[in-house]
Amino acid sequence: MKKKIIWITIGTLLAIFIGLIAAGNYFYNVAINRSHESVDLHGGGESVTAAKLLSEDDEQKKLEEIKAWTEKQNFEIVEIKSDDGLKLQARFLKNANPSGKAVILAHGYKGNSEQMPGITKFYYEQGYDILKPDARGHGLSEGDYIGYGWHDRKDYVQWSNFLAEEAGADDIFLHGFSMGAATVLMASGEKLPEQVKGIIADSGYTTVLEELSHQLKYLYNLPAFPIMQVTSVITNIRQATHSPKPRH
Repeated sequence: MKKKIIWITIGTLLAIFIGLIAAGNYFYNVAINRSHESVDLHGGGESVTAAKLLSEDDEQKKLEEIKAWTEKQNFEIVEIKSDDGLKLQARFLKNANPSGKAVILAHGYKGNSEQMPGITKFYYEQGYDILKPDARGHGLSEGDYIGYGWHDRKDYVQWSNFLAEEAGADDIFLHGFSMGAATVLMASGEKLPEQVKGIIADSGYTTVLEELSHQLKYLYNLPAFPIMQVTSVITNIRQATHSPKPRH
């Protein structure tokens, strides 16, 4: 009887261990690993509602205007090399009436540089040159995993230098959304060129742990512990095996 209890206990612990490893690998592939699939993230608690300032007809008309304007623009694909050897690309739009002002728009999680057309049009109409990088692990840029802004922070220093040195920008602003907001905030702690005059962070998160724990709760109805800790270990192991090698 005693041996049977021991074997049942061992089997149960082994099943839990295997289950946690499987869950950690699954959530690594969903949340960290590079993927072109979009994810419907949960934006807030049950009481959060979106307020619409425009009627549906007005909103549709505005979207059509933005789309028509975007299609007329000639975006140039520009490129830099990251400190760890990745080829990073961005869409650059030179203003027809240059003012010496430029803005870097940082997209959100699993987004890309083709997004943010409305804010692109807004800044262009204010006389800004527009630079829209694809974060590493997104869009046209290389990178095997998503770093949630930490690995990208130095990339945005390089993009700022690109605007200052090659595009001739005198006043540069960094404007990020969601993950992009966290990215520009992290970049603010680095040595940015003196031309950077301001940083705008729209809807950033406090920590990656809190953000992913929130998504676990609302999308999967799962507790953060111990799944997040196991996923973190798996992330460190898998990154060490293939990063930061560039993709070819």
